[in-house]
Order: sequence, then C-alpha cells, then structure tokens
Amino acid sequence: MEVAKKFSMADAINVDKAVADKLDSWMHLSLEAQQKKLAFEAYDYLGGNMNHVQEKYPTWQVYQQAYLKRFEVVSDKIEWNAITNKYVSYAGFTTKSISYKEMVSTSSGFYCKY
Repeated sequence: MEVAKKFSMADAINVDKAVADKLDSWMHLSLEAQQKKLAFEAYDYLGGNMNHVQEKYPTWQVYQQAYLKRFEVVSDKIEWNAITNKYVSYAGFTTKSISYKEMVSTSSGFYCKY
C-alpha cells in the first residue's frame, strides 16, 4: 500500500509481480546461492546503479527493500540450518557424561545447568 501511495497501484502490482517471479525462479537454488543472488540484486545491481537502473526505474528502492527483506529471511534459514546441524552432531555424540547427555536432551538443546 505504501508503494501505491508513493507511486501508483499499477507500479505496486508490477513490483510485486516482478519480485515474486524472480524469487520463484531462484527457489530451486540452494539457500547460499539465493543469498548470493539477493545480495547482488540489492547491493550491487540496484544499490550500485548498474546499467543506470536507478534512472530507468523510479521504484528501484522498492525492489531493493523487497530483496533485502528476503535476504534476511534466507540468512536466518541458513543460520538455523547450521545450528540444527550442530545440534544433531552434538546429540549423536556418544559419551558417558551425564551432564553432557542432560544438556543435549533439554528442549533448548544447548542449556546446561552446570
């Protein structure tokens, strides 16, 4: 709605569709590859004014904000995947240590009362 107020409803619809189409075309890529493409679009292409995109598209900042928002989501997913993988690794470790077993068996996964 903010885009429609600042530009037009047609511009808002066009930006939404263009961003959604581009993001959909990247869904088959790994999260890391998506993160790299999003960073390029937001910082290098739009932010760096490649091919004079800022003059061609008055809504370039709207595109940039959409890519930055998705960049944060993808970055969070990458971080959580790393945390989950570490936890699985820790939980699979064989030991006789009672405190270690208690630590990895708690709901948070990394809480230790000692």
